[in-house]
Amino acid sequence: MTAFADYRFGKHVLLWLGVLSVLAARVPLLWQTGEFVSEDGWVFFAGAFNAPWPESLVTPFAGYFRLEARLLAELASGLPYAVQPYAYAAMGLGLNALVLSLFYLPNFRHLLAGDGQRMAVVGLLAFAPNAENLGLLTGLHWYLSFALVLLLVMEPPRRLRGRIALAVASSLCVWSSPSALVLLPFFALRSIKVSDPFMKRWSAAVAGQLVLYALAILVFRGTEGTRSGDFDRGIIFGAAEHLIVRGWFGVGIWGRGLTERLIDWSPAVVDGLGLMTMAILGGLMWRTRGGREVGPILLVVAAALMTMFSLTRTLYLSELAELDLPRHVRYLTAPTLILLLAAWITLGRSLANAAKPWWWGLASLHAVVLMTGVSAETHWSRPAGEFRWRDFSPALAAFHRDYVEPGQPGSLYVPNRVPYWGPVLESAGGELHRPEEGLKAALGLAETADGWVSSWLGSFRVLEGNKRIEHERWGRLTYTGTELGRVWFVDPAGRQWFTSPLLYPHAWMINGSQIILIAP
Repeated sequence: MTAFADYRFGKHVLLWLGVLSVLAARVPLLWQTGEFVSEDGWVFFAGAFNAPWPESLVTPFAGYFRLEARLLAELASGLPYAVQPYAYAAMGLGLNALVLSLFYLPNFRHLLAGDGQRMAVVGLLAFAPNAENLGLLTGLHWYLSFALVLLLVMEPPRRLRGRIALAVASSLCVWSSPSALVLLPFFALRSIKVSDPFMKRWSAAVAGQLVLYALAILVFRGTEGTRSGDFDRGIIFGAAEHLIVRGWFGVGIWGRGLTERLIDWSPAVVDGLGLMTMAILGGLMWRTRGGREVGPILLVVAAALMTMFSLTRTLYLSELAELDLPRHVRYLTAPTLILLLAAWITLGRSLANAAKPWWWGLASLHAVVLMTGVSAETHWSRPAGEFRWRDFSPALAAFHRDYVEPGQPGSLYVPNRVPYWGPVLESAGGELHRPEEGLKAALGLAETADGWVSSWLGSFRVLEGNKRIEHERWGRLTYTGTELGRVWFVDPAGRQWFTSPLLYPHAWMINGSQIILIAP
């Protein structure tokens, strides 16, 4: 096994392909349906379409810079519109697999000497739970924060090309992942302690970039970001217990398959399992610390800081504190990968060379346990429904030809089965009409003798004030404006409606917190 697994670049490529195959098998809908998921469409695709590439790269989202997602969206923007969702899935899964396979590099032999053992750990990482954002550009930042942790603890490359790759990769991670901020003190301390001139300069450069990233967040987070507001101490404690004990040391180590069964039996059993796992790993890590500069303890501390940092950013504190098992597991993506890595490094140090068969036996058993829970993983991608992305490709091409190229103001809302996932494409600042202009002016319609109008919005009769209409399907509505590619109304019950050229004859009705699809 040792000779078979000895590091070679060709073997690393094969390992990456194997991990990529596993990840793709876990999320088949993502790459089979050709649909954008979540922010991949309405933030990153729309951003690449609406803004020139230098501007789109430096546009923050929710107060954070997301360089990696913006860059990949720009790279895909030259492809045909119908193909771009597939490109997003391929790039997302490919980068996920690349990050996970990094641990096979010889630069990590000081943490786990056996090349075969590191290959096995990479395989276990491919089946890691808490992978809700697997393959999505919007979730890449969790994997890049994990990558930056790996770069922190790796042995430095000796060749110039390796050092250039390290500098570029670390900068990409810094400017793409909010969770990387917790690594600032580690890089700052390393820049002081190391004696190697390159590592000293590189560590200081990463620390400096993290400071700049933090300052940028202070500027943009207040205007674009959202957060939980006032933190109730009881909610914080409850959410932390669920996220760390159950979600991290419970689900993260033992997988969703086993913990889902145990939680149905008794939540206390899962708490006990998480606490026991925490105690055993903590004891083993302390016994094998050996005065090393870096090791599992540093990894777990960094992961814990990422988890706690997530609690200050999430809007779901109350839900996390009440659920039997954490649902918003994307906050645990990087911490779970780090914990699995630290656990198997620790076991490799605890079991001496004479006990390597025990290590392989436990790794095989752990792989089986994790694989039984893979089918329980949730993912945001869904089968294509009524609004299929490929059906709108001609409309996107026509919008680009008729509005973007001549520089005419225009907006195009591309519907999705989830309302807020529909991208809004704009040209020359977009098209906006105030309510007092009236619906006929907004639609560019001429007066008719009988008061009835036929347009893409169907047939309707304009009532008094040029704002109220009698629609052939929806009855009486009051026009409230046109923005973001959508025409807005209010019905007599005070509920908001919106539709658009690509959405009609459907409409979305907003009734309190519910958004209901009105079908023809």
